Amino acid sequence: MDILLLLGCLGAVAAFALAFGGARAWPRRVCVALHFLAGFGAVVAIGRFAWFVLGWLPADSPANSYDFRVFYTAALAAREWGTIYELGGIARDPGTIVVYRHAPIGAGLFVPWTLLPYGVALNAWRLINVGLYVATLWTLLKHFRLTPRDPLALGLTILWFVSTPSRDSLALGQWDALFLNLSLAALIFYTARRDRDWVVGALLALPIALKFYPALLLLVPLLARRWRVIGGCALGGAVAVVLGALLAGPRNSWIFATAVLPAVGGGTLYAENQTLYALIGRLLTTSLPGNGVGATYPVALTRIIADALAVAIVSITALIIWRRGDGELATALRFVLPIPAALLIIPTAWAHYAAWALLPLAVLAIALANGTPSRARFALFAIATVLIVLGSERDVWRGATHDGPIRLLLTYKAYGLLALWVGVGLAAWRLRAAPQGAPERRQSSLLFGRLGG
Repeated sequence: MDILLLLGCLGAVAAFALAFGGARAWPRRVCVALHFLAGFGAVVAIGRFAWFVLGWLPADSPANSYDFRVFYTAALAAREWGTIYELGGIARDPGTIVVYRHAPIGAGLFVPWTLLPYGVALNAWRLINVGLYVATLWTLLKHFRLTPRDPLALGLTILWFVSTPSRDSLALGQWDALFLNLSLAALIFYTARRDRDWVVGALLALPIALKFYPALLLLVPLLARRWRVIGGCALGGAVAVVLGALLAGPRNSWIFATAVLPAVGGGTLYAENQTLYALIGRLLTTSLPGNGVGATYPVALTRIIADALAVAIVSITALIIWRRGDGELATALRFVLPIPAALLIIPTAWAHYAAWALLPLAVLAIALANGTPSRARFALFAIATVLIVLGSERDVWRGATHDGPIRLLLTYKAYGLLALWVGVGLAAWRLRAAPQGAPERRQSSLLFGRLGG
């Protein structure tokens, strides 16, 4: 652990200690010292993050950008309405090869970037996503009325900028920053403006069209019978399909529907996969060599156990969402609860997918700071924060054969996601409805203006 990361983590501990009640219980001198440490940790985390971003820009940067290259190559083919899918690669273990597997709309949206040289397009895409990532944090703080000096705001800022999954995702050129931003926008409209349900659905349409697993977010409006959200998502999805056919060619849409969709969705024991499927497979395999690729394990049994756990997780998630009780914070908790659930139950979720989990982590922190929760929920938040935000699979996978108890550590991000899911679920279950006839608080958002009423 580098010294800057250590300083940032100490600042986060100080910030959350103050936010979760310390500011009301401890002597003023202690609070001032902790507040200073929290502010210093936030400055260090921001500077460290900026240093990493600057390191991506040189042409000879060692930062991994292979995902963006795959998108860029697919967009080059889409621009000529050529084939964007390599069916032979798609049929292989997803841990052995990186090929374009998404809907045609993804390649179509990248077509404008092919008008620029590869290096220029890569850095421009990265910087736009960095800006979007920072704007998402700022909007989150504004929406929940947190000033930059608030201990809770300082703690969330540190988490945002030290997050390893986020940094990896931004360097790779992935979609996670966009998913995070669109999910927050949907949450804001869903909790503050019932007359904007069509917009909520439209905001969720693109992430669902690209990667499907965000579709679990639709469980919230489905159980609340807010049908306009479902209609807005269906309309947005139809637009994405039509645009994909226009930008990438109808033939790619046909290939995607008939050949790609049936072939994707399989699991893998590759090191970067941090799901329940990977956890179960790694425990059942007789030998786990190298990075996990090529390991022999009972695929059918792994799938059965993973599916059974998925059914249980989705059922409990639905029960918590279904429980009646309004109030903006309770609604926000229920809205984000499917995020860690989705990341747990899909067969393959690379470690950088956990960047999306920053949204439920932030909402859980806000709920803890606004109530008197039990030590169990504090502990769940702490476990989730450490395991999701810090490190990656590269810190535990060393390339040798992994036998014995060490296998329990290889999928440690899944434990963090499980702790987050339980923590958000408990917080949502405990919150009661706002008193009947209580006035609705107005909300403000940097990107969307005044909301509420």
